[in-house]
Amino acid sequence: MTDWLARKVLADRSLFERVPEVLSAWIRHAGRLRGIPAGAIEDTVTCVDRWTEELLEAADEGSASPAKEFLAAAMEAGIDPSDPRELEHFVREWNTGRASA
Repeated sequence: MTDWLARKVLADRSLFERVPEVLSAWIRHAGRLRGIPAGAIEDTVTCVDRWTEELLEAADEGSASPAKEFLAAAMEAGIDPSDPRELEHFVREWNTGRASA
């Protein structure tokens, strides 16, 4: 939650603020379906609560993988990532250091 998500997901803070609530609900649901003891489920949910602040800090810091940095730069430059031609042109520019965000 505090490492992978902040590096890989390109979203604004509001998405990251919802993650703990949704993850906790999922843990409770999946735990009940699997027959996990209630105490173990709640221990896991407590861990989500414990790591929430670190998740939000990581999201605010803009920690990013190279792929996330590239996509953010492309979108900031007005590139439509679903347009292969635009993306191909941006990749060429990025690789030569001429792309600007």
